[in-house]
Amino acid sequence: MKNIKLTVAYDGSNFNGFQIQPDVRTVQGELEKALKRLNKEEISIISAGRTDAGVHATMHVSNFLTNSVLPAEAYKFKLKKYLPSDISIIESKEVKKDFHSRFDAKSKKYRYVICNSKVFYPHQRNYKLHIKHDLDINNMKLAANLLKGEHDFSAFMKLGQDKNPVRNITNIEIYRLDEDIILEFEAQSFLHNQIRIMVGLLIDIGRGFREVNYVNEIFEKKIERAAKTYGPQGLYLVEIKY
Repeated sequence: MKNIKLTVAYDGSNFNGFQIQPDVRTVQGELEKALKRLNKEEISIISAGRTDAGVHATMHVSNFLTNSVLPAEAYKFKLKKYLPSDISIIESKEVKKDFHSRFDAKSKKYRYVICNSKVFYPHQRNYKLHIKHDLDINNMKLAANLLKGEHDFSAFMKLGQDKNPVRNITNIEIYRLDEDIILEFEAQSFLHNQIRIMVGLLIDIGRGFREVNYVNEIFEKKIERAAKTYGPQGLYLVEIKY
């Protein structure tokens, strides 16, 4: 039996998230259907993590066990025949039997893209968040520094989804790229909706609705809800380190 690691990219626009669910289209569901057709066996993939409906990935990692004699490197090419056009296999290779795509992950990096322009084109709507108002990127960076480190992020999660709200944000980068503002978040793991709520808070601070020190007030338990949850369309899983 072989353990195969797949590095996958996908356009999340028409998926109801990564994790398999009954009666809806998911990335995991499409991958498992394709593997069954290729290998002629039932396969349950192990995922490095879940992404919500509408979230994209340029690097998502999964692994699966198989009795197939097909060389590991061939999955990158053979699966293309059975996968929809909004999923691509970037790499396939054999790994040790005890490799686990989720538990062995050291960190994950997500990128959120904001189009900070007066003009917004229809083809961008599934891939960027449009904020036409001016954003103070320096204040956003100051606030991001306060978000880094280990904190109780109870105010940054979907209620009832996570039992342990403590997370350690190892890095946040914010920079401009032409008319876009890019926010990158890195941690071993994130709470459900955490990044999208952090983005909401940083936008509020960038627009001047909140002071930078508002972040400290949240962590001092003075605030129950940090900000609104912004849409998934600007969010990408871009790197997983092992």
